[in-house]
Amino acid sequence: MWKDIPGWAGIYQADEGGEIRSVDRTVSARHGPTQYKGRILTRGGGKYPTVSLSRGRQRRVCEYVHRLVARTFIGPCPDGLEVRHKNGVIADCRVENLEYVTRQVNASDRILHGTSRHKVKVRSIHVIMVPWCQCCACRVEVDHICMCEQ
Repeated sequence: MWKDIPGWAGIYQADEGGEIRSVDRTVSARHGPTQYKGRILTRGGGKYPTVSLSRGRQRRVCEYVHRLVARTFIGPCPDGLEVRHKNGVIADCRVENLEYVTRQVNASDRILHGTSRHKVKVRSIHVIMVPWCQCCACRVEVDHICMCEQ
C-alpha cells in the first residue's frame, strides 16, 4: 500500500515493502505546465540505501530509505531514538523490519547480528531472563545476552 511521505505529500510515496516512488504530477513552469510520470526511485548510497528527492527547482535532498519508510508508517522519530533493522539487514527496509530504539539498543543489536564496525569476539553466548531488571534490553523484550569468554 502506497502512502504519502510526511513532508513530501503529493510528490513522493513509500510502501510497506520499503520502496519509494514519485507521484504523477503537473508542475507549472515558465513555458507552461509540465507533466511528470511517477516511478519507483533507484536506491543509491553507500552502506545504507538512499534516494534523492527534490521539490520543483529546489536543491535535491538525499534521504535514507529506512527513515522515510519508518516516518511514513510508524510515525515521527521520537527524540533520542533511531531506526533499527530488526533482522540486521540494512538493505531490508520493509516496515515490519523497522522500529525506533535507543542508540544503545541499536549498537548492541549490531553486535548480535555481527554487523558492528568494532570487532567483537564472542566465544560463547548465555541467554538468561532477568524479570526484575530495567535495562534497555528488558524494556524492549529482548533476552539479556552475556558475552563472556569461557
